[in-house]
Amino acid sequence: PEDHRGRERVRPLQKSLRDKVFECKDAGAFWRVLRGWTDPRPKPIQVSLEVLTEEFQKRMNEPEECPASFNMEQLRISAELFQGMPRINEDVSPKKSFSRKLTLADIEWGKQHIMKHIRKTSLCQFHGNSVEFSRI
Repeated sequence: PEDHRGRERVRPLQKSLRDKVFECKDAGAFWRVLRGWTDPRPKPIQVSLEVLTEEFQKRMNEPEECPASFNMEQLRISAELFQGMPRINEDVSPKKSFSRKLTLADIEWGKQHIMKHIRKTSLCQFHGNSVEFSRI
């Protein structure tokens, strides 16, 4: 039924959160767990950018040798289509909205707009992982 959609995925999360609370030996441990869920401070980065650079470069750039399963004909067609695309697109919007550079004021306006219109109780604010409060 519609009511049970996603329950199998959410139940283990609910159980693990409940278990963390039940495992607290004292009030201090309880508040550390709760603060860990609600504290807006970002967690320290576990892996540095330097460590990841080589791996990302391998993944983001084309391989030196294409695998046998790769469709070379599609690559050729895509390359031809790409060559036919203009380097710069003309902004045909009435206010030329896409021609001007984005400013910090624009970004701030967007943040305020989102905060004004978002239902604060609809999504989990702890981790921003789109889990409804009612499921936690």
